[in-house]
Amino acid sequence: LTRHSTPESFMVMELGDVSGADSLFFEVVTVHGFTYGITVDAREVSNKVLKVPFNRLTLMPTLLTPEPYPTFIKREFVPDPSTAIPVELQEVEEIRAGVKRTPGNETKMQIRGIWLDTVENSLLNPGVYNSIRI
Repeated sequence: LTRHSTPESFMVMELGDVSGADSLFFEVVTVHGFTYGITVDAREVSNKVLKVPFNRLTLMPTLLTPEPYPTFIKREFVPDPSTAIPVELQEVEEIRAGVKRTPGNETKMQIRGIWLDTVENSLLNPGVYNSIRI
């Protein structure tokens, strides 16, 4: 479903304190309007750096903004997977992050940074970050 650029591309998230969330999601939206993302368990990522290869991102619904009018039009675009265009680093237009939580829980998610990277950059700058590969 997805392919990655050569050299291999990554989405990297440096997180601070995470509390009250069940899971976190990170997504990239391409210039073609397709959204690819990953959901991770919030209990495992507090004060960590996550490094997610593009080939681990899956096709997700795309939130339409601003909200469509007339209101009978759905708020999310859910593409047919057979029509999806594979994600490429140079085609990423937007990065989104959010939490999923149990109603009533106070939630905190500190994001220190989100960036796109390649293996080539990581090899040129070894030890720049201590990451967990997903």
